[in-house]
Amino acid sequence: MIGFFFRRLLLAIPLVLAASLIIFLIFELSNVDPAQRYLGERSQNEEVVQQLREEWGLNDPAPERYVRFVWNAMRGDFGKSIRTGRPVADEIRERLPATIELAGAALLLSTIFGLVSGIVAGLKRNSIYDYTAMSIALLGVSLPVFWLALLLAWLFGQKLGWLPLDQRYNLIYSGTVPTRTGLWVVDAALSGNWDAFKDGLAHLVLPAVTLAAVSSALVARMTRSSILEVVRADFIRTAEAKGVSRARWLWHVLRNALIPVVTIIGLEIPALLGGAVITETIFTWPGMGSLLIESILFGDIPAVQGLVMFLTVLFVVANILVDITYAVLDPRIRVGKKA
Repeated sequence: MIGFFFRRLLLAIPLVLAASLIIFLIFELSNVDPAQRYLGERSQNEEVVQQLREEWGLNDPAPERYVRFVWNAMRGDFGKSIRTGRPVADEIRERLPATIELAGAALLLSTIFGLVSGIVAGLKRNSIYDYTAMSIALLGVSLPVFWLALLLAWLFGQKLGWLPLDQRYNLIYSGTVPTRTGLWVVDAALSGNWDAFKDGLAHLVLPAVTLAAVSSALVARMTRSSILEVVRADFIRTAEAKGVSRARWLWHVLRNALIPVVTIIGLEIPALLGGAVITETIFTWPGMGSLLIESILFGDIPAVQGLVMFLTVLFVVANILVDITYAVLDPRIRVGKKA
């Protein structure tokens, strides 16, 4: 297993380098001058602009700047934000807990709903449960995220007034919850402040449901398809012929059917972190998605580069974790190199 892990890790290195080169070239060809963006009205003074470009190393050759970008990124240094003047790494560290909280809640909802509805639909094919679950899944895949977010905000926030529409918590609870994990709901529970805990959950419901809609639909459809494929396999028919118990039969089906589902769930983790851009913007959730939008609108190239690079690494790490989970669920995958 250790050799399997290191082989996957070595294969990820050129992927990350290729992604970093693409990210660098996109902004290199964008013709946006960070020095002029930073100076604003003072950018009319060419001498001041050139002085700042020299200070930031923007006049250096592109290959040299790329190597410096990669080397600094490997050390967790993404430069300084033009918009705030703070290190981009600090900006990410500050906003990351809010996004993790939102993405974690969405992942939990999508996994539970997707697995349960997919398993029921797969085991009860062509039944009313199957048609209902797949209709809801189709609806979840088809609805644009921004439209669903606006619909839920209008219905449950404005029309019915059941749930709050913005921020992570009511400002009356500001300073009442000690920061331990950075996750507001978790910290409120750990401190025993149940009023703040319930308020945090209420703020979390609408953005989490919005973010979970597409991923839960994908998990449900993949789970159903995988179960239908496994139940027709020869080893399952052999198990039925031997008269194995229903529980043992179901264990064999689920263990083999969940292998492709793990891929979807694993890859949804960074997708949820990156896909929170629209959801966080609509619900003014103070996470990395809203930070990315603010940085793009301001033309804050170091911040955008750092955020995109960070999300890229998350995708790669998620892929490695999915591969390891594959090997745990199906030991035959470990000998793939020998085969």
